[in-house]
Amino acid sequence: PIVVEEYKLVFFQQAKVACTVFKHLARRMLHIPDWKMSERYLHDVKLNNITFLDHISEEKWNRMMTGSDWTRAIFVRDPKERLLSAYLNKIVDERLRKDNWQHIFRCCQVSEDEEDDPCVKHLTESFEGFVTTMRDQCCCRDRHWSPQSQRMESNLWKFVNFVGHMETAAADAKKLLDRLAPDAWQLYGESGWGDDGEASIFAKRAVAIHATGARDKTKQFFNTSAINRMVEEVYAEDYSIETLRLHIQH
Repeated sequence: PIVVEEYKLVFFQQAKVACTVFKHLARRMLHIPDWKMSERYLHDVKLNNITFLDHISEEKWNRMMTGSDWTRAIFVRDPKERLLSAYLNKIVDERLRKDNWQHIFRCCQVSEDEEDDPCVKHLTESFEGFVTTMRDQCCCRDRHWSPQSQRMESNLWKFVNFVGHMETAAADAKKLLDRLAPDAWQLYGESGWGDDGEASIFAKRAVAIHATGARDKTKQFFNTSAINRMVEEVYAEDYSIETLRLHIQH
């Protein structure tokens, strides 16, 4: 997780849950001048200058995770929408870019010259093929579609005291910043986002560059009871953790 000691924040970022936006926010809260770092380098822990758990002593970490004066936050996303976003971004987009099939090959555990491998073909031929491969291939684990319930050890969920949702990201981001300090929203969230620097965090024009349109396409892809049932089984634990307040969408 990301740690911002000045604001006593521990933030459990997740792939496909506005991870890029939250890393930019962390850099901004850490007073890094060029906080809008290129995404090409932003996810490299050696270059982004973000403080993570690895930088914190075990004694201090225990205080952060149990102290009532610390905020332990996570944003979550509807599992079906998140999975579809990962599929569109990491499978469909990669399939179109023949030079970058890393997630496809990794999932099937084959080398980069095995495009005709049965697993690769099944994975890339359709959304249903991707879902069944992800379900059946024990090695097909990836942070972009792993269950959100696995983001931390099960005994740590009880310490999380702020849960935001992608569906209400703009409002929940404001609630989080307001919780951290009276002026945090004004300093880090109200403006400075978007290409023109005039948007607030999670305003449509501030995050559109990362959108896959998954929310608008869920009915198109989740069009059979079989697909819905498979995904609900894979993400059963996500739905079962009361803290996350995730509900099966039909």
